[in-house]
Amino acid sequence: MRASGKPVLAYATAYTDGGYRLAVNASEVWVNPLGGTIFMGPGGNQLYYKGLIDKLGVNAHVYRVGRYKSFVEPYTRANQSEDAKAASTALYGTLFSQWREAIAKARPRHRSHSS
Repeated sequence: MRASGKPVLAYATAYTDGGYRLAVNASEVWVNPLGGTIFMGPGGNQLYYKGLIDKLGVNAHVYRVGRYKSFVEPYTRANQSEDAKAASTALYGTLFSQWREAIAKARPRHRSHSS
């Protein structure tokens, strides 16, 4: 894009995390006056089924080895364990830092004022 010397314009009604990361590489980033940005960050929600499993009378037999093996927690717990929370926080913190660094690298003059 920039190597050709031709301007590249990005325009959207709304930018999400991935769309904005792509758009910042354009010469100009535009947004519809009635639009905006929706940044959710990495992560998401995890549903836990232990209460439902107990209500239904289901026996779940889970074999787990290791401290940071949280894949089965939705079936054995009603919430996230402290070990799983620590691992998720580390992972998503790193992903968010990489996202912010990519934005700052692509648009160094337009840094965010918040940390």
